[in-house]
Amino acid sequence: MNIRQPLYLGIIGLFSFAPCVFSQASMDLTSAGNNILAGVYVGPYYATINGQANVPIICDDFTDDSYVGETWKANTTTVSSNAATMMSTRMGLSASAQQADYGQAAYLAQQLMSGATCPPGTTSCASSDYAGDIQFAIWQIFDPAAKGNPLSYLSGSDYNNAVAWLNYASAHAPSYSTDSGVTVYSPQGGGPPQEFLGMPEPGAPLTWALDLGGLGGLVFYVRRRSQGVPAKG
Repeated sequence: MNIRQPLYLGIIGLFSFAPCVFSQASMDLTSAGNNILAGVYVGPYYATINGQANVPIICDDFTDDSYVGETWKANTTTVSSNAATMMSTRMGLSASAQQADYGQAAYLAQQLMSGATCPPGTTSCASSDYAGDIQFAIWQIFDPAAKGNPLSYLSGSDYNNAVAWLNYASAHAPSYSTDSGVTVYSPQGGGPPQEFLGMPEPGAPLTWALDLGGLGGLVFYVRRRSQGVPAKG
C-alpha cells in the first residue's frame, strides 16, 4: 500500500477467519479498533468474515490500504501450510524465507493478542504502547527500509521496543512457521486491500483509553499521522 492511503472509520464491526488451506473468505472490514501509535491505527482491527462478526485480525501489510466498510474476497491459508501468499509473492521470497517471515509475524501477532508487554529478556519497557510496538515490528518484517520502513515512524522507547520484538522473533520463533495455527487472509488478485492474520482462538479485544466520541466521518490514516488523531509515543 501507499502509506498515504486511508482507512476510514465510520462503522463499528469485526473480523473472522476461515482456517481451511486455499479456501475463500468473504471479508467485511468493520472497525479499525481503538489502538493508535504515532498517529497510526494498529491492531487488532475487526471484521466480519463469512458471516462471523466481531473477530480480531492483525495487519501484516504496511504498503496497501483498507477501508472500514470495504468488502472483498480473500484466499485463506495457514502459516503452517507454507502456501504462497500476497506478501511473499510481492517480495519474491523463497519458500524458506517466506516460511521464516510468516513464522515471525505469527509469533508477534499472538504476542499482541495475548497482551504481552516487554519482549522476553528485556528488563524494562518505558512505553505503554505495547500493541503498537509489536504491530510496527510485524509491519517491518514485510516492509523493511527499501519498502516503506515502518520503524521510521517511531522514536525513543517505542522504536527500541519494536526493534527488540523484531530481533526476538527473528531469533526465537522458527517453530511458529509450522505449528502456530495462524490463518493468513490474502486478498484475491493481490493488494489492496491489505493482508491480515487471524488467530486460531481469538482472545478478548485489546483496547487502550481513547475518546472516539464525536469523530463522525473523519478520515483516519492507518499508517500515517492524520489531523485530529492524537499521536502517542
